[in-house]
Amino acid sequence: MTKLSGYYPINSYSGYYGAAVGLGSFDGLHLGHMYLIAQLARRAGELGLPAILYTFSDHPRTVLQNFSAGVKNDCRAANPAGGVKAANGVPLLTDGAAKLDILRGAAPDGLYFDKFDSEFAALAPEEFARKILAGKLGARLVMAGRDYRFGRGRGGGADDLVEYGSKYGFAVEITDHYRIDYKSVRPGSATAKTDSGNGRDYSGSGEQNIHADGEVSSSVIRSHISAGRMEAAAALLGRLYSLRGSLRRSQEYGVFTPDGAAAAPGGGLYIACALLNGCRCRGIAAVVANAGDGGGKPRVSFYPAHGQCDFGAIETDLFFYSQIRDIMVGNGGFLSAAQVKHGLSAVGRYFMQRHN
Repeated sequence: MTKLSGYYPINSYSGYYGAAVGLGSFDGLHLGHMYLIAQLARRAGELGLPAILYTFSDHPRTVLQNFSAGVKNDCRAANPAGGVKAANGVPLLTDGAAKLDILRGAAPDGLYFDKFDSEFAALAPEEFARKILAGKLGARLVMAGRDYRFGRGRGGGADDLVEYGSKYGFAVEITDHYRIDYKSVRPGSATAKTDSGNGRDYSGSGEQNIHADGEVSSSVIRSHISAGRMEAAAALLGRLYSLRGSLRRSQEYGVFTPDGAAAAPGGGLYIACALLNGCRCRGIAAVVANAGDGGGKPRVSFYPAHGQCDFGAIETDLFFYSQIRDIMVGNGGFLSAAQVKHGLSAVGRYFMQRHN
């Protein structure tokens, strides 16, 4: 996955110093993130400030897991818990380049990707507020979710941020928890709410009912994806989940290789769509999780529904709609002719039902 560093303007050429700053990992840019970004843009507009998002090139949990696994022994003091997990890292929903793509034309003026390393992880919460927010960014307004944690050992929280803002000269606003008010709904028919009761309609994707407790978070979305619940993931993201990677033809199907350590759907067969030469090519994707290639990447085979979906070897995005649960995918990830026929018939029924 693409790793970015520094400041990237999106919708204006304004700089980042003295801006209204939104804090978070923003992995997935799900509905909760988009709510915070919309609130940030609104307040920045009222104050006459640019609105930027401040995040990291690497997910902090990945870095800290690597430290605790011995990859970086110099950070054990900053992460005293130790022994969290092996150095696999957190599977990302969006890398830096994908975040920029999603946010073009949206609310923020730019993104700042900072480096999270042993030195940064050792910063005390007040040092983060003084050196980074007040010093490096010159923030005028800081906005974060109520669960935002910062500083060494994740020791700082929302109340601390408010205190440090008063001390170092920046305003702080904390957004409410963002939840979806449903028990079992078709995506696109629910209402998303904050704890303060403000609601808005959202548009998801899929045909099956979704069961959830309403929490919108990157961790919840990852759990849906790993379990093959793509409709649930799409409902919380506000769009279909996709993987970016390379697709090359092999006989009558394509072999898709995801970029980097992206969060991959659990093993199984999926109704999917690839972007080929600017056109959406529908088909089925057979996923074998942890294919044993040494890198932990899944093996994905894509079978197009129409012969006119012609491709050689291209970089593309593969979108996942729904899992086909009555077809088992073998360890090789390759399907018999009968399985392909059955799967492609399911694709036709799926989209016919969506248009009815």
